[in-house]
Amino acid sequence: MRNTAALTFSILVIWLIGSVGIAQTTQPATSDVRAETIDARISTGALVSMTAEAVTLKTKAGVEKILLADLSDMTGAAGGDPLTAPGRGVVATADGSHITAAGVAVTGGKVSFTNASLGKMVYDFGDVSAIYLPAARQSAADVVRKCVKLNLKGGDQDLVVVAQKSGHWLGVQGVLKSVDATMLTFTWKGADRQINLSTVRAVFLATTGAKKAQKFASVLTVRDGSSVRLTSLTYDKQMFNATLVGGSVVKLPLAEMAAVKFVSDRVMNLSDMKPQLVKQHGLLDTTMGWRMNRSVGGGAITLGGRSYSTGLGLHSFCELTYTLDAQYKTLIATVGIDDSIRPGGEASLTFLGDGKELLAPLRITGKGKPQPVRIPLTGVKSLVIRVGYGKDKLDVGDHVDIAGARLIK
Repeated sequence: MRNTAALTFSILVIWLIGSVGIAQTTQPATSDVRAETIDARISTGALVSMTAEAVTLKTKAGVEKILLADLSDMTGAAGGDPLTAPGRGVVATADGSHITAAGVAVTGGKVSFTNASLGKMVYDFGDVSAIYLPAARQSAADVVRKCVKLNLKGGDQDLVVVAQKSGHWLGVQGVLKSVDATMLTFTWKGADRQINLSTVRAVFLATTGAKKAQKFASVLTVRDGSSVRLTSLTYDKQMFNATLVGGSVVKLPLAEMAAVKFVSDRVMNLSDMKPQLVKQHGLLDTTMGWRMNRSVGGGAITLGGRSYSTGLGLHSFCELTYTLDAQYKTLIATVGIDDSIRPGGEASLTFLGDGKELLAPLRITGKGKPQPVRIPLTGVKSLVIRVGYGKDKLDVGDHVDIAGARLIK
C-alpha cells in the first residue's frame, strides 16, 4: 500500500529533524566521542567498541563501560542540516527521516538514491513521503515553504510541483511512474507525460492509508545532517554496522557519525508532549509563539555554541502547563538565552509543580552562561513552565531555550 505523511507532517518533521532529539557539538579529537546518559552524566573518550548491551570508551580516567539502557546520546563529528543546504536533493521518509539524496531514481515502485555517508539507499514508495529537488540556489526548506504558501500538498494522488519558465509553480496530480537522470514520467488524465527533471521542485507521494509505525532503537545522524532510524547499531574495528528500519544494513566509519540518539522507555522528551494549557502574550500587540525543537526565532536551539534538536523555544510572557500524573522523577535540561540573540535578552524562568516552586526562579540573561537544571518531579501531577519579563521589564530579545529537556521515570 502506498502511503505518505501529509505535507503538514513534513513541515513538523523539518522543525523536529526527526521525532526524537539529537544534540550536536564541535568535532572532538580523532576517534573521540561524547557520551551522555539519560541522567546527564557526560563521558568523553576514544570509542573502543559498541555492542547490543554497552558502549566502551577509553577516557583519561581509564576504560569506561556504559550500558546502552542508560545512554541518551552519543556525538562525534559536527553535523549539518540537509534541509538548508542549497542545491541538495532531499528524500523525506514516512518515519520522519530526512536524507540528502543525489541521483534520485524511481522505478518499479522503488525510490533509490545515494547519500555521501550512507551510500546507496532504496526505499519502497510507501516508505517515502516526499522528494525535494531544489534549484542550485534553493534549499529543500525553501521548496517546502513555497509549497506551503501556494497550498501545494499531497493527497490521494501523487503531486508533482513544477517550476514554470514564468517563475510560477504548478502542482499536477496523477500517478508517478518513474524518474531518471533527466526525465520524470507521470500519468495524467489517463496518458503518460514526461517532464524535464530540471523543472521539478518536489514530488509528494500519495497518501492512501496509515502505515503501522515500525519500532526503532536509535536515530543516527551523519555528517551532512541526514538522519535515519535504526533497529541496531554496533561498532568494531573503526566501523559502525547499522541496521536501518526495514532491514537494510550500512557500514559507516566513525568520522561520518555526527550523533546517535538512543530510544528509552524511561525517557520522554518534553517537546514530544502536548501542553494541556498555553498562555502567552507580548508587552504590545506582537506575540512570539513558543516552538518545539526550535528557538522562538525559528533557528536551531543553540546554547554556548552547542546545538540541540530537542527542547522548547519560549518568549516572555509564556506559560506552559503539562499533565504528568506523577509518572516522572526528574526533569533535566540546559537553559539560557539562545546564542542568536546574545548578549541581548533578559527573562525570568520558573518551574512549578502542583502550584509550588520546584526551585528558585532563575534569572536568564544573554550575558550569562547556559545553566544546567535538574528538577525533582516525584509525585508531581502538574508541571508549569513560566517565562516572565526580566529586571528590564521588557520582552525584547527574551529568546529563552529549554534545551534537551527530558523527563525521566
